[in-house]
Amino acid sequence: MGLKGIVAENARELAVMINESLKTRERRYTLRPFNRFDIERSMWWIVPSADYPAFRFGKFFVDEVNGKFEVGLHIEKGLIQSIDNKPELVLNDTWAWYVFIDALANREVGERLTTIQESVGNDIGIAVRVEIPDLIEAGDERGKRLIQLRQGQWWDEQRKEPADLRILLDWIGSIEGISWY
Repeated sequence: MGLKGIVAENARELAVMINESLKTRERRYTLRPFNRFDIERSMWWIVPSADYPAFRFGKFFVDEVNGKFEVGLHIEKGLIQSIDNKPELVLNDTWAWYVFIDALANREVGERLTTIQESVGNDIGIAVRVEIPDLIEAGDERGKRLIQLRQGQWWDEQRKEPADLRILLDWIGSIEGISWY
């Protein structure tokens, strides 16, 4: 089964279309560019709130990379303790992080993504990517982890072997001293 063609000039235009399709009487989302100084080439977030900052929310993202659109869900893990008197950066039970971790542990994330791929075929790529900014900036290879779904099988791109998405839980827990994901 192929995907119907989506024509969008850039990530902003596609984000606007997705935002419009998500609107209901009860629910509205807020569009936000990642780079407010270059909105035509910026990645865009579709946030389920008008709150700012929106770190604690699971946000849809739309980006254009090498001429292809990437669309997904962006979830952040906040700081364990406040820095520079910024309590909005501190992880608490209102953050989507905990819902995501629970859904990863009980296989809900993997099952839903597998169902999506089964419904659209291999026309789209599906992956779970975890990035730890502090490690990436330091050039530490542990800063990224990518698990891709290939024809119904999860595949660990770093280890070049089949994987269960739940390995990300152990991997995240094994990196000490890093508080922002």
